[in-house]
Order: sequence, then structure tokens, then C-alpha cells
Amino acid sequence: MILVADVPTKRLVFLREATGLVRGISPFNALVTTVILTNYGLGMATFEAYTPYLWPGADLGTAAFFAIPFVLLNALLYIWFTEAMPRSGGDYVWITRITTPSIAVGFIFIYVLYQALFWGSLVNYTVSYFLGSGIATMGFALNNPGLTASSAFFATNAAIIGIGTVIIVAMTGLLLIPLRQYLRYQLAMWILGVISILISILLYASSSQASFASTFNADFQRYNTTYTGVISQAHSLGFVNPGLVSFGVPTLFATAFMFISLNGFQMGAYFGGELKGARKSMYVAGFLGGLISVIFFAVVGYTFQGVVGATFVNALSYIQNTNPSLYTLPIPWNNFFFSLLLTNNPVLIVLMIVGLFAWGISGLAAIGLVCSRILLAAGFDRTLPSKLGNVSDRFHTPVFAVILYMVLVEFGLVVSVYAGVIFGALNFTLVLTGLYAFVGFVAIIYPYRRKDLFESSSVARYKVGGVPAISLVGLANLILFSFLFYFSLQNPAMGGPTGAPALETLGGVFVLGIIAYYATKAYYRKKGIDISLAMAQIPPE
Repeated sequence: MILVADVPTKRLVFLREATGLVRGISPFNALVTTVILTNYGLGMATFEAYTPYLWPGADLGTAAFFAIPFVLLNALLYIWFTEAMPRSGGDYVWITRITTPSIAVGFIFIYVLYQALFWGSLVNYTVSYFLGSGIATMGFALNNPGLTASSAFFATNAAIIGIGTVIIVAMTGLLLIPLRQYLRYQLAMWILGVISILISILLYASSSQASFASTFNADFQRYNTTYTGVISQAHSLGFVNPGLVSFGVPTLFATAFMFISLNGFQMGAYFGGELKGARKSMYVAGFLGGLISVIFFAVVGYTFQGVVGATFVNALSYIQNTNPSLYTLPIPWNNFFFSLLLTNNPVLIVLMIVGLFAWGISGLAAIGLVCSRILLAAGFDRTLPSKLGNVSDRFHTPVFAVILYMVLVEFGLVVSVYAGVIFGALNFTLVLTGLYAFVGFVAIIYPYRRKDLFESSSVARYKVGGVPAISLVGLANLILFSFLFYFSLQNPAMGGPTGAPALETLGGVFVLGIIAYYATKAYYRKKGIDISLAMAQIPPE
């Protein structure tokens, strides 16, 4: 494989005169990618399972609609920034040009590392839960004890690491082939994933709460568990069940969690240098993709909670999270697996399990696309070693950036198996909210600190009462994400640990990134290269 190597330009401003990437992502493919990054399978399974425990009574569907203003607000900021600087790297590019590169590299370290560790854990989850528990549920629904028994294999360390490593290696290979071929694979996985969601929705829509209760009793009475028995047991444990409070405080709290679950709609900015018609693609991916995701989350929430019953869901979630030893069902509960109890059609059941597995593996590849482009942008600027900026001359993909990121994911997988899932040790929500809050601040000062770049961009025409509109939208984002940052600190069950070790780790990784930047800068200064010159302009295509 021939690489576009470190060939300096005449002025040694950038690694070379062009990134080597190609604009091959259409508006539709950008939409598909951001939907996969939002990841309905993993996102819904998490939101629907934990929200009834964190905020009993929350209306899962209404929380999605309450999140619409925040989705549009955040999407608009990322759309405008990408319109102003349509290059791969997203907020790394904006922060380096408007503030200081050291802060941008600090954010790279915590964002890319935490994404890798988080997705290493999600590979674990995909194998052990979507595949293993999915097969167990399939066996139960089809009355096949052998199939149910075989599912135990997928919960073993050897299976999780073995199958997980195969998945990671396969997704690495996909990210190294030409972009158009990767996008074909991604579309196929997206279709399978969407089919799984639609099956779940249709199964619930064709049933009723009475029918579900009857089916549940018929299936689980032999385990001494009944529909009303679950509710009574939670009550005996001291749980005060509020039922459903559609427009109350629990739903408002759940809206914050919903917004975090919807994260991904704005990520087209990270591969902005590969978008065909960057402005149009971002509007389609950000606005349309965000709204489609809201609708899907809302419909799933309404159908699941309406058929299974909010009172029952609250009670079962409480028992599982506070007294796990009292949870006696032979299958784990979530909105997808419970919908499978409503059918004995093997085709629908297999499609559901395959689709959920597709969400996991396609999400890993999509976040690899995102993080490799961030690393590429830093290598291209030389704020990190230029090796990261190398691109295959044949395939137009950032080879070393992809491999490095996937190695970190593999590390996350191993850590999750032997030291517990990583989101139980690190607070990834604080990373996201902190980064997005800072991007809001960057947008506020953009027209004033980098007046030259702002006035030469198309977003300079957007003003409200003479004030640059991007600054106003940036202020709104700063306020929103500062609140969500605080909210996450106050609700560790939603975002992760908030004690001193977690916060010190977060700050330490950020500082390590700053140190890495200055060390890299000093290295290139000795070679006669002033990397600060690159910050005066947006990177070439």
C-alpha cells in the first residue's frame, strides 16, 4: 500500500498540499452515518432500561419530543461551523483556528481515548448482550432449550474477547478500503438495524397491555413470576410507583438523558472534508437526521411503555437495579427482547437479533470513521505526530489513524472484560458535555477573535440585530451544555462516576494531551517547521 507521506509544501505550513481524502459522502450517506452514530439499538436499549429506574414515571416518548429544540440548536451550530470550515476534523479544526491548539489537542486526547474505551465496552455489550442474550431470548421465544443453553457461551471471557477481536479487526479492514465500498457495507447494516426497530414497533403496535400481561404470565409463571406479582414485589421492597407522569418532573429530567442518547446527529462535521456539498449534507444529516432519530425514539418509547405498562416497567427496573438477586426471569429485560415475547415467528425473531447485532458492529465502524478523521486532522497540522496524517494513495483512507484508534478500542474491550465495563469507571457524558459547551464558547468569540476567517465565510451573512447569529447560537449551546455538564455531575447513575478519581482521570488525560502538543511542537521546531503557521488558515482540502 503506497502512502501519501510526509512531503512538505514549499512553506512547510501543512503536512502536504492536500489531505488525500475524497468527497465521496452524499447527503443521504451522511444521514445514514449519523443515524448509525446515534445508534438506535444501543441507545434505545440503554435509555428504555435505565430511565424508569432513574426517574420513575418519566414518559419515554414525550421526553424525545421535549429534546427537539436542543437537537436543532446543537445541530445548527455544527452545521454553521462546517459551512464556515468544511474540513475533516470537526471541532478540532475550529478550536485550533479560533482559540489555541493546545486546548484542541487536550480535547482530542479525552474524546478519542474515551470513545475508544467506551466502544471497547460496547463491543463487549454487543457480543454478550445483543448476541448472547439475544440468542437466549430467541431460544425462549421458540421454546428451544438447547438454543437458550448455548447462549451462555457468549458470556464467557474467551468468547467476548475472541468474537470482539474479530469484529474489531473486520471493522478496521472496512475503514481502510475505499470510502465508497465502506458506505455500501454501512448501508446494508443500517437497513438491517432499522428493520429490527420496525419489527419491535409493529409487534407492540399489534398488541395491548392486557395481551402482553397474559403472554408474560403464560411464559414466566413457572419461574414464580407474574405481571402483577412484579408490581407487588417492588411495592413490598418500599418502591413508591408513580405510574406514568407524562408532563411532570421525571419526564423533564429524562429529557436530558434523552438528548445525550440522541448524540450523533451532529457528527457529520468530523468528516466534513469528505462530504459532497458540505452545507447540504450537514443540514440533511444534522436537522433531518436528528428529527428522524427523535421520531424513532418517541415511537419506540410510546409503544413499549404503552403495551408493557409504565407501572410494570417502573417496578421491574427498580427490582433489577436495587435487588438484582430477586430478578428471576430467564432472559434480560429490555424493550427489544420483551417485544419478541409477542411472536413465535422465527423469521421475525432472527431478523430482530441480527439487526441489533448490526447496530453494534456498524456503530463501531462509524465512530472509527469519526475518530480517525480527528487524528488525521491533527497529524496534517502536525499538532500531533505527522504519521497520523498519512493517507493511502490508493484507497484515500488514513491508515495509521484508523489502526491506532482500533488498537485503543481493542484495549477498551480487554479492560471491559477483566476490569468491568469502562462506563462504570469513566464518565463519558462529562467529556461530551464539556466539549460541546466549549464549542459554544468558541462560536461566541469566533467573529471577533478571527474576524478574517469569519468575514470570508458564508456564515457571516447570518445576523440578528447586527449580532453574528453564530455567536448567539454558540451562547445558547454554552448555556445548554454547561447545564447538562452540571446535571451529569449531580446524576452519576446517568453519566458515570463523579468522584475525585474520575474527575482527576479526566483532567489528567486532558493535560497529557496539552503536554503532547507542546512536545510535538518542540520536535518540529527543531526541524525548522513552525506549526503555528497552519493555525492562521483553514486546512487545504
